[in-house]
Amino acid sequence: MSTILRTVGIDISKDWLDAFAAPEGRASRFSNDLAGFRKLIAWIGAEVDRIAYEPSGPFHRDLEETLLKAGLPLYAINPFQVRSFARSLGRRAKTDAVDARMLATMAAAVEDLRPTEARSEGQRDLAELQQIRDALRKDRVATINRGKHLRTPVGKRVTKQRLEQIDRQLKLIDAEIRRRLGEEKTLERRAEILTSIPGISNITAAGLIVLMPELGALTGARAASLAGLAPVTRESGHWKGRSFIQGGRHRVRRLLYMPSPTRSCSRTASGRRIRRGNTPAPPSRRPARRAAVTDDRAEEEASKPRRREGSCATGRFEKKGHPLDMDTPVPSVPAGRPTSSRSDGRIRLNAAQPPQAMAFALRSRRTRPSGRAPGRCRRLPQGGG
Repeated sequence: MSTILRTVGIDISKDWLDAFAAPEGRASRFSNDLAGFRKLIAWIGAEVDRIAYEPSGPFHRDLEETLLKAGLPLYAINPFQVRSFARSLGRRAKTDAVDARMLATMAAAVEDLRPTEARSEGQRDLAELQQIRDALRKDRVATINRGKHLRTPVGKRVTKQRLEQIDRQLKLIDAEIRRRLGEEKTLERRAEILTSIPGISNITAAGLIVLMPELGALTGARAASLAGLAPVTRESGHWKGRSFIQGGRHRVRRLLYMPSPTRSCSRTASGRRIRRGNTPAPPSRRPARRAAVTDDRAEEEASKPRRREGSCATGRFEKKGHPLDMDTPVPSVPAGRPTSSRSDGRIRLNAAQPPQAMAFALRSRRTRPSGRAPGRCRRLPQGGG
């Protein structure tokens, strides 16, 4: 017989904390400040199995740190999953009180929730620096795109100065990130392991430490699923659809976008030669094979019989090395354009015509505009000609 868990759901907003305790069914509201945190801890009590909450940007950080210091079991749940869970129960209303109730119910129903771990001061600082760096990069892209359409000299000058300022600030943030990585032994060791992978720099390693602190405690499959890089299977009965990656942490995927080609190149022979000292690559054999094939084809074409211009001894002519056989001999006609006979709709070709005229004649052999129905085409006889 399974035991009933005592859970608490907390919906976090800028000014208030809405709490719901299950299975007692108690509900209360507290202020989102240090005094409200103390009252909330006293209201929860010591005997609690899970406290579930939704991460809400900067408004949950102080509450998270305070409750973890008090030794309470915290579980952060994705807001999308909470809303999907509420819809599965038929709850369409969405208020702060309803969200707190759904958080408490979901914490008791779902077994494989991952508890929130306390972060060190270095990790908090790296997270803040990474957020500032992402904002500066977005601002840089927006400034560059805006500057492409400016016409006034003042606007161009201001845009150039703004880009120089952003570049200076990015260099300052990157230097601070490197310094923070070296201050804490745990972060330094994790960064050393990550940077041993080709293509991963100190900045990328710091972002991975911040965005995926679970690295090192997960298997490769779970890490790929957490980052949203594992294909999701789509099958139903006899139908098997294509698998796509979806969900996960999009910021991790953006962070790994540029190191991925570098990692792929490092595994090739050319990449290994470059790392050894820019050794030039051996000459490729593919052009030689192409030349040999070209020479063989040229000899084969040269051995074929050629007809002279204006000759009617044979009905065979050559077009790009492929013979086009005609059922009847082709008479000698002046070069320039194809001639047609209105009696049977056949097209006569001159071997001295250029390839463009030949192609036009072959297309005209199949269809020809009908005089009885303007704008339409009728099928012509497919006899020889």
